Formats: sequence, C-alpha cells, structure tokens
Amino acid sequence: MTMANRVIGFGLLILSVYAWLTANAFPSSNSLGPGPDYFPKIAASVLGVLSILLIGRKEKQDGAVYAVSGKPAVLLFVTGIIVMMVYVLFVQWLGFTVSSALVTFAWMILMGIRKWTTLIVASVLISAGITYVFEFLLSVPIPHGILY
Repeated sequence: MTMANRVIGFGLLILSVYAWLTANAFPSSNSLGPGPDYFPKIAASVLGVLSILLIGRKEKQDGAVYAVSGKPAVLLFVTGIIVMMVYVLFVQWLGFTVSSALVTFAWMILMGIRKWTTLIVASVLISAGITYVFEFLLSVPIPHGILY
C-alpha cells in the first residue's frame, strides 16, 4: 500500500497545485470579506498538506489491508455506486434536500444501520443541516425540485 499511497498522494498534490493556480485567476474581493478565491485556496492548501503527509507516511507491513472481496462486499460496493448515480439523476427532479435525505437513508442501510428512528432522524437532520448551511448561511443556490 505504500507505493499506492505515494502515487495517490502525488496525484492529489498535483491537483492541489492546479486548484491553487486556478483560484488565482478568480477576481479579487472588492469588499472587506474574503474574495471568491478564499475557499478554493484553503481547500487546495489542506489537500496539499494532507497529500504530502500521505506521501511521507510509513506503514506497518503486517497491517490489515482493506479490500472489497467476496460476493456480499462487492454487491454492497456496486449498490453504493448505483445509489450515487441515481442521486445525481434525481437531484434536479426531486430537489437537493429530498434527494440528499433519500441517499443518506440508503447509504446508512448499506452501512448496516437498521434502527428506523436513527435512519429517519439522521437522514432528515443531515439533509436539512446541509441545506440550511449552503442556502441560508452561505447563499449558495441549490436545486429545488417538485417537492422542495
């Protein structure tokens, strides 16, 4: 895994440099607050630091390697990818909030959570929380569908 981590870390480091350089092309802020380049530069910086840490990380040779193997694990993996594809298709139709609640619900079932109150409450609160932060606090427009 060490070689794979180094390759992935190097690729992410290149991505962080590209994101930083792309953010430099954004216009500067005309007000007192941060400009449109602030968040991309912060994200690129964090990604760069984490990728450097991944490149330099030493691993134990006897450690467990996590791999998708066996019929049930592969089925869960493929189902998770299909859930994400369906989510992308339904965001414009149902809206971000409803689609996010449904995909959170589905992913929690895939992860083995079976308590209905936890499934419903967590998926609704996570979806509503993300909607509140992006739409009302950050004023980022999110897709509204037929339900919301």
